[in-house]
Amino acid sequence: ELLRVAIADLLGQADITAVGDGLSDVMSATMDAALDVARRGIDDAPPLAIIALGRWGGQELSYASDADGMVVIPDGLGAEALARAAKVITRLRELLRRPGRDPAVELDIDLRPEGKSGAMVRTLDSYAAYYEKWASTWEAQALVRASHGAGDPALSASLMATIDKLRYPDGGLSSRQINDIRRLKARMENERMPRGIDPRRHVKLGPGGLTDVEWCVQLLQLEHGHEAPSIRTPRTLAALAAEEAAGFL
Repeated sequence: ELLRVAIADLLGQADITAVGDGLSDVMSATMDAALDVARRGIDDAPPLAIIALGRWGGQELSYASDADGMVVIPDGLGAEALARAAKVITRLRELLRRPGRDPAVELDIDLRPEGKSGAMVRTLDSYAAYYEKWASTWEAQALVRASHGAGDPALSASLMATIDKLRYPDGGLSSRQINDIRRLKARMENERMPRGIDPRRHVKLGPGGLTDVEWCVQLLQLEHGHEAPSIRTPRTLAALAAEEAAGFL
């Protein structure tokens, strides 16, 4: 399937949206298949869903992209179920990293609550409690591109309903939150800009580059998503078109 997408891309038979869709679908199918394998031998492994974030969540993967995600299980199953789910995810990541005919896949779960120091797996209620009490502005922005990645679609849908009030907050953003986003963007560009490169010519981080487009789109979604359902999409290009049609851009 990767070869089919690449050939269509090279021959001009697939535009950037189709390529992103194709590569993201390959990623989800790979995750689902590997998840089935990872669950084998782990008795009473609970249902779980992998929430796609970043470019995977927005159906915008490129050929070398990792998969950003976070993991959720149902409520009421107890601490042992969380431990078994964490064991499944650990095994899943190990399987995906193994060398083979296709490129290895990295499931990056560092965007989960509390980052690397946070729990690998959480319940629906745990996510809800965290986001209600502790979520920062950057976490709300990251959730703008959250969507179902793999596993149980019903679990994903339940979590999406929970986080909607965070990524599309009533009344939009405060001036403090807007300043938080601008400061974070400036710091990120300063840290990631390669040394010796003219910033004006950097396609991703330079003025008018990919980061400018993505962050502008996401800022408008955070500000106006509560009043305009048409812009509630994890896809950058679709959101861009919807924001223009709605008069926000």
